[in-house]
Amino acid sequence: LILSADEPSLNLAPEVGDTEKNTARFKIVITNDGSHDDKFIAELDDVLGTGWSTDFYTKNTASSGDKWSTSGEEIEDGQTDDLWFIVEVDPDEVDEGNYTMSVTVKNFEEDISQSVTLTLQISAPQRGLTATVIDPSKEISPEYKASGGSTKNTVKFKVKLENSGTHPDYFIPEVESTLDDDWEVSFYQDSSKTQPWSTSQGVEIESDELDDLWIFVDVDDGADEGNYTLTISVRNTEDDPSARQEFELTVEVQRSDITLAASDIQLEADGVVGNASAIKDGDTVTVLVEVTNSGIADADDVQVEIFYYPKKVPEDQDDIDNLINKGFELDEGKNTYIYSLYKKSTNLKAGATKSLASDDWIIEGGEWYVEVRVDYDKDDVDNGEILETNENNNDARYSELLRIKPDLAISDLRVDSRFAGLTSKTPNVDDQVTFTATVVNKGAADVDNARLYITADSSDESGVILQDRGTNDHVEFSIDAGATETIRFRWKAVSGEWTTFRAEVNPSCSDVSINIFDCEQQGDGAGTETDHLYDELKRYSDNIFPVGGDAFQQDGVEVKFEILPDFFIKEVKMDPRVPEVGDDVEITVVIENKGNADWKIGSQLLSVVFEDGVGGTITTQVSSDINEGDEIEVKFTWKFPDEDKDTLLLTYELDVGSGSWEIDQTDSSNDEFEDNVAVIQPAVVGEIAALDVFSRELVRGTGFKVYHFVALMFVAVLAIVVPIVVSRRMRRGAAAAPEEDDVAPEAVEAPPPVKIALAIQSAVDGKTANVKVPSNMPVERLVQNCVGKFPLPHANFAVHVNGEAVDSGLSLADAGLVDGSEIQLVSLEE
Repeated sequence: LILSADEPSLNLAPEVGDTEKNTARFKIVITNDGSHDDKFIAELDDVLGTGWSTDFYTKNTASSGDKWSTSGEEIEDGQTDDLWFIVEVDPDEVDEGNYTMSVTVKNFEEDISQSVTLTLQISAPQRGLTATVIDPSKEISPEYKASGGSTKNTVKFKVKLENSGTHPDYFIPEVESTLDDDWEVSFYQDSSKTQPWSTSQGVEIESDELDDLWIFVDVDDGADEGNYTLTISVRNTEDDPSARQEFELTVEVQRSDITLAASDIQLEADGVVGNASAIKDGDTVTVLVEVTNSGIADADDVQVEIFYYPKKVPEDQDDIDNLINKGFELDEGKNTYIYSLYKKSTNLKAGATKSLASDDWIIEGGEWYVEVRVDYDKDDVDNGEILETNENNNDARYSELLRIKPDLAISDLRVDSRFAGLTSKTPNVDDQVTFTATVVNKGAADVDNARLYITADSSDESGVILQDRGTNDHVEFSIDAGATETIRFRWKAVSGEWTTFRAEVNPSCSDVSINIFDCEQQGDGAGTETDHLYDELKRYSDNIFPVGGDAFQQDGVEVKFEILPDFFIKEVKMDPRVPEVGDDVEITVVIENKGNADWKIGSQLLSVVFEDGVGGTITTQVSSDINEGDEIEVKFTWKFPDEDKDTLLLTYELDVGSGSWEIDQTDSSNDEFEDNVAVIQPAVVGEIAALDVFSRELVRGTGFKVYHFVALMFVAVLAIVVPIVVSRRMRRGAAAAPEEDDVAPEAVEAPPPVKIALAIQSAVDGKTANVKVPSNMPVERLVQNCVGKFPLPHANFAVHVNGEAVDSGLSLADAGLVDGSEIQLVSLEE
């Protein structure tokens, strides 16, 4: 026996209510160094007294199911096992100090034993706190008349708190300094102010763990410039001096001054900065503005507005309505209607100047003033939203006059050459079809983010908007005035019949379902009036190609696609191939897609509907995709019904749905398949009579006759007593042997013939019948039995196999017919 402890000495700092802090776990490795397997018992040699709980375990779980058995745990010779000695102390009962324990392990017979000494150091909890301010100084320019939910008058500080003690502890923050009026301090656990930091119970931090304390300071919006210092303390709930920290935070209040003059406003036309006299109708004008913050404070969210308005204040109601329809708004302060070219917020550092540019403005004609104002508040025109040292320099006007329009046209449209012309192919579903449009801008204004749409008529709907790359209903592009661009629209082909392809740029917003807001905002701003993203002065007739409703042709051939599948029942197989009444027949329907497109399983379902002609119907859903040119098998099981018929007409129909759920095909006339199947009774030769004992026609429900048995027994006796030679007489024609069922056979020469399945094809109507007959049946008899039943009009028919006539005097077997042979009945009469 060999004993060893992984860690013979452990430390504990017990705490009331914390089981983990109160538990020590010693791992002792036991090695059976003997020559045989043995059981080993573990014992504690010491009496530890009140407040101690100890036990031995096979695993470090302290679970009752893992206890080391008091009768010993067996260890094989030469093997080791882990013995866990787990000690739990009661903090209220056990004092600080070093405790030594001796653990003895002995075998069951107590022949051998070993001891190991373990030491447990019990210590009192240590308290500690470290506070680190990430940024102790913050600047703020208070927002004038800030709303209740505004955060612009709030600064936040982040403090890292570390519990440097040995145990978890709760920490409480407090404000030590006196705050000015309308100043507030709050504490949170996160920067979003969703988890308050309790100032009564505190927040628990684990030993040696960090937590973030966020301190929010709400500043009075009328506070004077200067530095404000706040003293904050953080302590544990016991106010232990070792777990207390104090620190200072500084809030610097600053003010700004936003200035603007007429000289700060310039106009840029077609990339050239000039004056109003150089601007022509159709030019693109950008208003360039320089805004300066001459104050000592940064200014956040400075509202800058660039707008224009007519020189003549409109008086006629129609003129007013016209301006309103174009997006102009009444400005009560100026007593006129203005149109905003730019209205955004920006940030300005102290002493900085920022250059701003308005959105492009397309001149329509007329006389216009351009004006810029900063920090404007219609509810407080004197001060705005930012308190400044000077409120009288926030507005300036450019006094000269200004004007703009594009004219887009599609001069050509082409599609991939492989999909056009006399030798074109039809794209498959998801194939990429690239339309290439040549777009010309004949106007005087550049256009950004113009849209090209491709539409087509489908088998279900006209004017369908196609998808570029399967995601967007248009392609965006930019084109300069006077330029020509080649725009490619990549359509992922979709199933359907597609004709009447059209390309259109800058279409009517309502025609392509662009909402009125986007139509107004994403173009030149005149969408409300023109119903187009860009106003082309009503020159939209050449935005469509081909024009005038002509069909889209390429290389002299109309471009149209029939991207549809065509389902066809290629083959039906049965197992067994020639079934009998009562058989469970596995039917395999082979479906081929002869169309131009793959078919994928989706909301439109494809099924095979089988009917056996006597009321039985089985519907089986196709469960896999069928790509173009591929085929799949659909299997189902059908029980052959017991019907008093010669044949059953089996029908197979492809159900492609109906209405909006119908699967369109290139040809729906080939969705059905029919097959005649002979009704064959088990162990019965259908409707075809046999020639002798073993091929004689049996009546349905009749068993093996007694005279058959007597005849067989008689032949057996003759075979034993004396050898005889029995000659068979060939009987020809069923009519020559009346009451044949009542005459016993003369002799039996061979075992019953094997039944074979034949497929008989009639030259009269081309139909095929499946029968099972004895292999020894004469070929002539087979033809006779087909008269009136197959039906044949007379018996003057020859049997052909593979185009060659068969001797009618031979038996089927002698004629070379085997199970599964196919024969043809050919008339010998003209």
